[in-house]
Amino acid sequence: MKEHVHEIEVKYTIHAEKVSDIFDTLMDMGFRHDATYDLIDTWLPPKEKNESLRVRKQIQGKSCKYFLSSKKTNEKDGEVKNKCEAESKIDEFARDVLIALALRMRAELPTVHKTRYSFKGRVGSRDYTVAIDEVVDLGRFSGFYFEVETLVPFGVSDAKAMPDVKRTALKILHAAYEGEKKLKFQKQLLSYRKMARLYKSRRRS
Repeated sequence: MKEHVHEIEVKYTIHAEKVSDIFDTLMDMGFRHDATYDLIDTWLPPKEKNESLRVRKQIQGKSCKYFLSSKKTNEKDGEVKNKCEAESKIDEFARDVLIALALRMRAELPTVHKTRYSFKGRVGSRDYTVAIDEVVDLGRFSGFYFEVETLVPFGVSDAKAMPDVKRTALKILHAAYEGEKKLKFQKQLLSYRKMARLYKSRRRS
């Protein structure tokens, strides 16, 4: 896997009616649309406690890529998370083998399908990636989510990163929801992996 980084991120649940307003707000703030992907994320049994081990199929037009990533949450500040992340590109065969081996251990694996609209921009002295995700086929967890993240090199202490990420996310959302009386965005503490696990467990019950 590539060198570890600290992924500082925050996630909110948003409304379909406000997605275009968020797009406009991002463009007004100087963000650029980086890419639109269709993603299929499948989580494997982790090797360590608190670890998230994921294989991803990423489709963009006619291009299809595969990734293996490991994430471990080091710190939480309210809804903001500091995760240690390592990711590497793999091929389709490796992805299929990893999933097949995992299915020998578990009958089902948490899986999430989503379309991601990715934006990149700079606020102050910090670079950010903003993602608007449309999650499908996940019951009550289906819908739109808004994520803001910045990356900090592994081993570097950056005390301002977590408050900066939250401040930037709220700045975007407050501008997009300005004047809105009926709709309110909500912080989302659940990871996509936990959403998928809860959805599957409730389907079985």
